[in-house]
Amino acid sequence: MYSKLSDYGLIGNCRSSALVSKWGSIDWACLPDLDSDAYFCKLLDDKKGGFFDIHPLGFYQSSQKYKERTNILKTDFFNHTGRLILTDYMPISRSIEAFGDIPEFGPKFCRRIKAKSGSHRVRLEIKITPAFAEEEIRIEKQEDNVKFVSSKTVFTLIGNTSDLIIDKNLLSCEFVLNEGEEKYFFLTFDNTHDIQNDYSLEELKKTYAETLSFWLWWSGLSKYNGVFQEEVIRSALVLKLLTFAPTGAVVAAPTTSLPEKIGGELNWDYRYVWLRDASFTMYAFLGLGYLKEAVDFMNWLTSVCLKNKDKIQIMYGIRGESTLEEKEINHLSGYENSKPIRKGNEAYKQTQLDIFGEVLDCILLFVNSGGEASKELKELIVILVEVCLRNWQDKDAGIWEPRHGYQHHIYSKVMCWVALDRGLRLAKKLNLPLDQIGLENEMEKIKTDVLAKGYNEKLGAFVEYYGSQTVDSSNLNIPLVGFLPASDPKVLSTLNITLSQLTKDWFVYRTNDQTDKLKEGEGAFFLSIFWLIDTLSILGRTKEAKIWLEKLIYFSTPLGLYAEEFNPKTKEHLGNFPQAFTHLGLINSALNLNKSIKNGPERIFTNSSERLFQAREALGNSVKHTFELLIPLVIRKFFSNRALRQTQKHSILGKVFQRDKL
Repeated sequence: MYSKLSDYGLIGNCRSSALVSKWGSIDWACLPDLDSDAYFCKLLDDKKGGFFDIHPLGFYQSSQKYKERTNILKTDFFNHTGRLILTDYMPISRSIEAFGDIPEFGPKFCRRIKAKSGSHRVRLEIKITPAFAEEEIRIEKQEDNVKFVSSKTVFTLIGNTSDLIIDKNLLSCEFVLNEGEEKYFFLTFDNTHDIQNDYSLEELKKTYAETLSFWLWWSGLSKYNGVFQEEVIRSALVLKLLTFAPTGAVVAAPTTSLPEKIGGELNWDYRYVWLRDASFTMYAFLGLGYLKEAVDFMNWLTSVCLKNKDKIQIMYGIRGESTLEEKEINHLSGYENSKPIRKGNEAYKQTQLDIFGEVLDCILLFVNSGGEASKELKELIVILVEVCLRNWQDKDAGIWEPRHGYQHHIYSKVMCWVALDRGLRLAKKLNLPLDQIGLENEMEKIKTDVLAKGYNEKLGAFVEYYGSQTVDSSNLNIPLVGFLPASDPKVLSTLNITLSQLTKDWFVYRTNDQTDKLKEGEGAFFLSIFWLIDTLSILGRTKEAKIWLEKLIYFSTPLGLYAEEFNPKTKEHLGNFPQAFTHLGLINSALNLNKSIKNGPERIFTNSSERLFQAREALGNSVKHTFELLIPLVIRKFFSNRALRQTQKHSILGKVFQRDKL
């Protein structure tokens, strides 16, 4: 039986992550990295997929919450006997995360079950299914632990492992917890060449304090105190879990093949870095004053894009891989029997011209926020502008990535204008070798082209592509990016048409395209709603914007998480989960709404990067945060590797790091 996506919480360590259901089961985890093969994949096949389950026997109800402003998850079981609390986390520490040196191997899943009241019989079950359940595993019971051995890796279960039952690839046991008693279970991950570990249970228990300290410190760096503060911080914590600390990359989501409609074929692998999504994520981080994440991403971005300057792709792997071949996994049934299951994503081959605008807008915000424009970053700016100049008149796949042909998409043309506008601003600010008059002339050509061919006079709205009759929610960005003022009659008319044709029950759909049968029945798109909220905010319609945002928060999961889409009829979250697009949209909308509540509608024509910079400056915390977040970068620059290791050696994770590097 499949759990609803809204019944899951996310834990992670900025290298990998896991989904934990409210019933106490880890049903999804890829190791050692976010894009690795899944070892727990019950989420994609409730019969064949692996899981790690701890729950009380008999009837019970349960709920979940995060401990304060952290990514430590607590599941509360309660029945007629009393209450049990299950605490889950993946270890992380400040010293390890600061340098991106989160160990590939070592302790991964830490679970504590405690009887708060009453006496309970508890069941533990572990089924590990390597490589999306394609490989076998062997269970070996030893004196003080249990090993799960596959061809390449070894898991070790540390904890009270008496009275175990082994049935093929399933390990189970039952035990009693009386009031006040607790048990710890740690699952470590190693390779077959290094299966010896010296982790004691007492040492591993200390990782809780390290992990708690890290998340409280990190969430505390944001001083955001505007509307919907708790929801903003929770979304920031989700985005942090989607970062890959070893390189600075950030994925679109930690899952693959969760369907955009139940039983449909729109099931994609989102464990990669779309330049668009990642740039939007940096908007959110920078808007809250988090500079370090943006510094790390810029380093990743330049190293990846400058490898092949002549062919900048729309997406890459978390280590900069440029080939992400798509493969179908046919032996799993799929979430709620939705197939196919995909590993890899053929979208990497597409042309999506909007990415130049999003990346350059992000770079402008980064530089204005105090980020250093390195030699490599300056080179990349020039390359992005020049590529955009050469190609803006071409057709492309657009933001929605259809696989049935290219068109002249309005959103893509607008973002090409954004690319040249931000490139021009950066050229003036950084003295870059770009023809500024030429850029201004080309910007005017793009605007003239879009206004002549992109606005449907009969419909009264900007449409999806030249000659189209389709209303497209992505055109809500036209005033947000500064292409036209929010008060422009064409913008206001497009807003009204969007409200009348794309909205239903407080939700906004991507388009009203009726020709793509594959998309029939798909959910409303969360990010489209945030674009609508942003447009209302800059118009000064803050009461409406706040109501829309309140409705969205009401329809989050109990933990404040969001998938990519939502079905208003069934009230189910759809698509990969949790989704960066949605959470960054919430943060940016809260920042824009907060700014508009304080300052009123925009009277001076502005753009997205300027607006977010102003919103962040209004919080009064940028200087402090810039200093705090750059401390690790300064240390990394001036201290030797040996000295650095001394700061880590007292940490459990630091010991694992040292072992991995030997």
